[in-house]
Amino acid sequence: MKLIHDNEMLDSFLSFIAANANDFTNINPYYMHLLYRGKDNTATKNHTTLLDRMFGTTAQVGKELRKLDILTEQGFYAGFEEGMCAYFSVNARCMHDATIKLSFDLVRALGDNVKLNLYSSVENVIQSAKTLGKYLVLDYDDVEETIPEIQDWLTGINVRGFGIRTKSGYHICVDTTKMSEICPKQLAILINDADQKGKNLLSPMPGTMQRGFPVTYFLFQEEVANVN
Repeated sequence: MKLIHDNEMLDSFLSFIAANANDFTNINPYYMHLLYRGKDNTATKNHTTLLDRMFGTTAQVGKELRKLDILTEQGFYAGFEEGMCAYFSVNARCMHDATIKLSFDLVRALGDNVKLNLYSSVENVIQSAKTLGKYLVLDYDDVEETIPEIQDWLTGINVRGFGIRTKSGYHICVDTTKMSEICPKQLAILINDADQKGKNLLSPMPGTMQRGFPVTYFLFQEEVANVN
């Protein structure tokens, strides 16, 4: 089994994220983890397993995913493939906030004479650090509309950003710098109808498989994914 179903889409998405971040310092990292979720199996419905995680530039995230793709194809994650998904932060994490959190954790551990796994501690604070990006992520489950229908609706109410087609619905990533262009009533409906919302939500990675489903992405004004 392959983790990546479309290398060109993966590269296109990561390039799009980097180009629209307006941050060329490469200091503030993106976070990604590979997770097994037993949502489609009644026996393991609430079971999750963290298989891998990392943080870095979009280029480093792409490199890590290709490594995981090779490992998956070689059977390294045997027994987990059908429930795997790579989740990605479309907004970068604040390194300053993460550094402060890590400092407190290390001082507390020294005071309590507790031994820490330093690398895991860094990953934990990166994952929980505040976000710096401009996208509000809205998660909608059980949506049957097609990508063109979603595009038409969002374009019609002047939403700017991009969408991710997931196994159960859509992640709509709204450009908050352009939210003043949206009718307040329509904006309230858009946000209130979401099952989950926030700038810190992780999204399935376009170009990869989410529990056997090929994840794609699209702009609201221009179709990016190949849609049937």
